[in-house]
Amino acid sequence: MHPRSDVASCLAALGTTLTIFQAKGKTSEVSVQDYIDGAFPGAEDTTLIVAGKIPLPQENDGQTLNLFRCYKTAQRHVNSHSIVNGCFLLSVDLQTKTVKGARLFFGGVCQKLLRASKMEAALEGKPVDSDETYQAALQALSEDIAGAGGICKDPKISEAYRLALAKAHFFRLHLSVLDKLGVLPAHNSSALTPFATAASRPAIKAKQSFDVQKEHAPVSEAIPKLGAIMSTSGEAIYPSDRFAASPNTLYGAFVIADRANRKLLSLDASAALSSPGVVDFLTAADVPRGKTLQNDEPLFCAAGEVVPYEGAAVGFVVAESAELALAAVSKVRLTWDGTGSRLGTSSQPITNLQAARQRGSFITNAEMDKKLARLDEAGGLRRRGLPLHRACFSVDQQESEEDRRNRGGAVSSNLHEVSGEVKTGGQLHFYMEPQTTMAIPTEDGGLELWCGTQFPAFTQLTVCQLLGLPAHQVNIKVRRVGGAFGGKLSRQGPLAAACSLAALKSRRPIFGCNERLTDMRMTQGREQCEVTYSATCDNDGRVESLEMDWHIDVGWDGTDAAGDIAMLVNFSDNAFYTPNFKCNSTAYKSHTVPRTSVRAPGVIQSITAHEVIMEHVSRSLGLDFEWVQEKNFYQPGQKTPWGDVIGSDAFNWTMPQVWAKLREDSSFDLRRQAVERFNAGSRWRKRGIAMTPVKYGMGLDVFQAMATVCIFSADGTVLVNHNGCEIGQGIHTKVAQVVAYSLGLDLSMVRIADTESNQAPNTAATGGSGTSETSAQAARVACEELSKRLAPYLAKEKDSWLQLELFFILLLLFLLLFAAVLFILFLF
Repeated sequence: MHPRSDVASCLAALGTTLTIFQAKGKTSEVSVQDYIDGAFPGAEDTTLIVAGKIPLPQENDGQTLNLFRCYKTAQRHVNSHSIVNGCFLLSVDLQTKTVKGARLFFGGVCQKLLRASKMEAALEGKPVDSDETYQAALQALSEDIAGAGGICKDPKISEAYRLALAKAHFFRLHLSVLDKLGVLPAHNSSALTPFATAASRPAIKAKQSFDVQKEHAPVSEAIPKLGAIMSTSGEAIYPSDRFAASPNTLYGAFVIADRANRKLLSLDASAALSSPGVVDFLTAADVPRGKTLQNDEPLFCAAGEVVPYEGAAVGFVVAESAELALAAVSKVRLTWDGTGSRLGTSSQPITNLQAARQRGSFITNAEMDKKLARLDEAGGLRRRGLPLHRACFSVDQQESEEDRRNRGGAVSSNLHEVSGEVKTGGQLHFYMEPQTTMAIPTEDGGLELWCGTQFPAFTQLTVCQLLGLPAHQVNIKVRRVGGAFGGKLSRQGPLAAACSLAALKSRRPIFGCNERLTDMRMTQGREQCEVTYSATCDNDGRVESLEMDWHIDVGWDGTDAAGDIAMLVNFSDNAFYTPNFKCNSTAYKSHTVPRTSVRAPGVIQSITAHEVIMEHVSRSLGLDFEWVQEKNFYQPGQKTPWGDVIGSDAFNWTMPQVWAKLREDSSFDLRRQAVERFNAGSRWRKRGIAMTPVKYGMGLDVFQAMATVCIFSADGTVLVNHNGCEIGQGIHTKVAQVVAYSLGLDLSMVRIADTESNQAPNTAATGGSGTSETSAQAARVACEELSKRLAPYLAKEKDSWLQLELFFILLLLFLLLFAAVLFILFLF
């Protein structure tokens, strides 16, 4: 039973007694708290709970009110551990309204289950409806926490937040007592209104309706995703399933640094290498001299060097199984020196954006431009839908006085000003399948890799660069990937390279699948950002000028983040026209893992900030938020800061129509009125509703895709290779539908082969919300060419596809027979 368990707090508050079975057949009874703390004779031995006695007091016998309440705060409504829970049993004399007794327990506040005994003492004998009693109890809670060793440490949950939750749970108990006694102030009643219970939340039902155009079938048909049955039944093979299906395979696991900006004096792997089943331990000494991953990133940090960030790889254990490899990882000993490299004004590690700004640890735009160019060479801008000429770290559009007069804009003396700051935290990747690679050495000294990647060409280039292999000797294969969202665009490179290095050295297949915490420490994700803004607007809420100044923590290397920041700036105008618009960005270097793309990288932050600014304008003028949004929408003919003409053939613009349709179909105005009525009568519970426009530009000119369509003469079935990776979006299904439609086939006659760098080389990554469309278009172009070649035969035969197949089969048999006759005549 865990000390933070909801059940533990609940049973303890009720005074439950546990019967435990111990060694030599002995049984004894202990309290829940003593059992959890191990404060009973024989606690060091194995015990088994065989029974529990739970006293259930009568809530109200006419003389005493026994109020039992349990509260919790968690990250989700159900199926989630508590951050802090509070379980309380309070006995109140109904005549005197004084506390007769209390049992107060908190989980998640301290390291152990906390019984607030001083708090209980502060309540006993005191009037329960007195504010002095309530305040004294809160003071006593602080003493209880201090006596238990203080609030537990957690980098994700602050101590202040845990303490606030504990006090909030007790406040709800206090209000519950007042409610039972009939003295609860009306303005506090909403605090007792529970969130929707599971029983009041029925299963979600939905219906999707759309027209089916039979002439375009199967493109327009609703069909199950290809492979859906295999995936739901557990039969589909993902990269992380490859280990079990491959004999003679070894398992690899990273050893990563737990310090940042410190010199690694030595690596002692002797204990690991002497462990059962351990085959090898790779370090920087095993990497070909002078070879690195992409972006000049070393595969391993070497002893004697300063390790730049926590989570950097320092070694790679190779063993007979995952269990043996992970056990050996824990036996590798790292020795550190206390010194590090200076970054900014100090050698202390910079671990967040605030520290980076204080230390002046910024990266110049000239340096970021170089990283952007390198990213473009690897196709990192194309998959973002961002051509190089639009990739920039600042933009400045200023309207002339003549243009202002022509459109009837307000003069500066009549404008309102707003300013503020928006902060967005980072976001860790949590795709379902961690980074995974199976590296298999080939007979000619090359490699075949089954890899969980969104970008086979980048993975291939990374392995080739590290090992000095030509591209035609490294084949990256992908059938499907268990989620990605940007985390497998470049950060799969280290594991793919380490497995490849070990495979060439051992001449055996090497499988690697990062343990979840290791994966998150090595991958990170979305950048932490801060933006200061200032804007001017007229009386109707039309924004006349807006300036945004962005600050972004990119981690130790800003190459991936360069593309993210370029997207942040490129989408910062969102759906709104601002005559005078300026957006600047500054990247900061820190001793943390290099950031990488997360779904709509940079765009989420900039759109959020612009929406906050619009809301600030609406509140400062007392106008409806939606009114201000609509007043600032781009109109046809207006130009973006990058020169795009809204409403032109090159920039389709349906935002006003979509906005009006959504507002009507969702009954938005009626629902907003209901929210306002609820909030007016509720002090503690609030509801909200909003509409958010998003201008997310797309263009096929920035994507690069290819497909190969093969028709088998034996039966007319079709095999398709394309460059896209199946990461859950159903790209194989879409391509198969387009091929079946283009060739006039039944969908069952089309199969999508594994994605391979050997079959689809030199292509862009899967990402940017355009790979499915462009891969399908590439397949369509191939089908059109095949149709042209087959057209004479189809016209001549005037038969179906299957009859044409029979014709080709008979033709093939005739040619074979003719060749055999010629051969016989030649012999005789």
